[in-house]
Amino acid sequence: MKAYIVSLSILSFFLLTSCSMEDEPEEIVEKIKSGYDGVDIVTEVLEGETYRYSLSYPSLENEEADAEVSGYVEKAKSSFLEKADESPESGAMPLVMTFSSNIEKVLDGNYYSFIFTHDYYLGDANGMVHRTAMTLDTKTMEPVEIETLFDEDYLEVLSGLVKKEMREKYEDAVLDEHIDEFTAPVKENFTDFSLTENGIVFTYEKYKWTKGSAGAPMVEVPFEDLEDVMDEEFLKTVAGKERGSMPEEEPAGEEQTGAPGSGDEEAGGVPKKQVALTYDDGPHSEHTTELLRHLDEFDAKATFFLLGSHVESHPSIVKEISASGHEIGNHTWNHPDLTTLEPDQVAKEIQATNEIIYKVTGEKPTVFRPPYGASDDTVGQALTEPEILWTLDTFDWQTESPEEITKVVMSEVTDGSIILLHDIHERSIKASRIILEELKEEGYEFVTVSELIDP
Repeated sequence: MKAYIVSLSILSFFLLTSCSMEDEPEEIVEKIKSGYDGVDIVTEVLEGETYRYSLSYPSLENEEADAEVSGYVEKAKSSFLEKADESPESGAMPLVMTFSSNIEKVLDGNYYSFIFTHDYYLGDANGMVHRTAMTLDTKTMEPVEIETLFDEDYLEVLSGLVKKEMREKYEDAVLDEHIDEFTAPVKENFTDFSLTENGIVFTYEKYKWTKGSAGAPMVEVPFEDLEDVMDEEFLKTVAGKERGSMPEEEPAGEEQTGAPGSGDEEAGGVPKKQVALTYDDGPHSEHTTELLRHLDEFDAKATFFLLGSHVESHPSIVKEISASGHEIGNHTWNHPDLTTLEPDQVAKEIQATNEIIYKVTGEKPTVFRPPYGASDDTVGQALTEPEILWTLDTFDWQTESPEEITKVVMSEVTDGSIILLHDIHERSIKASRIILEELKEEGYEFVTVSELIDP
């Protein structure tokens, strides 16, 4: 069965002028229905003069599960505020925290799997990333304990498989002095888990057993490696769905990328290879400007999917993007999941962003990308421009390493790829410089999305 994914986050990065905690900004809290039974969505946004945060997380009808989520959110928020209060004045560096939740309904709808991620940036300090997970039984809405999925001998098997996956996935980033501790066959090492259609995923905090370059690591163990120790009922649930690789939804706009070799031809009739670099959630007060320098160095054009709220904050950078010949797309005003909004709210998010982009550049955006790739008929009816997703996701929000981002691109890129990046992360800008150089050496041309799909 296909997994249904809702990624719930509101990303906000702001230019701040001071780190004093004297102000008492007002927190805005909203609660809306989700598309999942027993799950509502809470958003909390606070925009003070010195620090800001934005959180989106589920409110659950089961009290035990809801208390667990609420406790994690409050711990994340209080930790950020405490660290922000202790942070020295940093001039132009932002103090910001984001909290996001990823929900999957898996295995024929028997389970809700949640992965919670929160990160924060405090001036010149390195960004911190924390991640945890939870799985619910959709019939009872109660948390699922890992021992209920396996027989009594599961810990030894799971310990060995997780350690194997850790070493294969993270290689040199593994801290040998800690990996044995965090894969020891005790239940406490395997309580933060979620389920997919194909396996069980364990989440860990950054720096626990890997170097910082690995970010907050996640390890997936395939069900097929665990069949011998699965509980009989859980094995029936897993075996009840079609085995093999989970089918991927075809992103909107992917069919428009054109067949390989569809770009202009070089001398001699050999088609050029083309890719479209796309950047979401900007502009950023510093990183976007640096990115523009890199693009100019390699004579590359890119597509920027901008947030209206950030266009309003940084109009001069938007003018520079436009003047440099890059394409500007609409990414909504505040980065909501549009499929959770009423039609008038959807229209407002899109129209307000179109208007501020036109006001700043004198031109309307030519393409649109919905936050999280979440779209439906209501969103489609509100659009006047093509809706574009991506064909290559770098997951640059998830890793701290420019080298890892580059590795993903270079291993998956093909002629006609639409590559998803974010110009709000310094690591993504550093990775972009490497990607531009390596792809150019391989003969790629960098074009806008519109040039790619309609050469």
